[in-house]
Amino acid sequence: MPFYIKAVEELIIFDNPPISLISNKKIGFNIVLHVGGNGERNYTKIQDAINDSNGGDTIIVHGGIYEENLTVNKSLKIFGENAKIKTSSIEIYSNDVYIEGFSIEGVKKEIQ
Repeated sequence: MPFYIKAVEELIIFDNPPISLISNKKIGFNIVLHVGGNGERNYTKIQDAINDSNGGDTIIVHGGIYEENLTVNKSLKIFGENAKIKTSSIEIYSNDVYIEGFSIEGVKKEIQ
């Protein structure tokens, strides 16, 4: 009979030698990253959070003004909470990208 693991932060398989799996990111769980917030998985730049994320993750951008160009090359949900982006470009190279809750200044609307 197979067994299934639904959620795990640390898994130790008692064998000889024991096998330990600690990072839930490596086994395909969607995570939430924060920009400008507090706590774990918190970044100061939106692009750094994008770079460190996996497809399917969610990024919450807390209030503030973020002056940076963005490139999104994986499926992500990016939600702004009273956040403003000043940029000359936001480039999206993936399907299933949701960007919501931002005031965006300086970018021209162009679809290729």
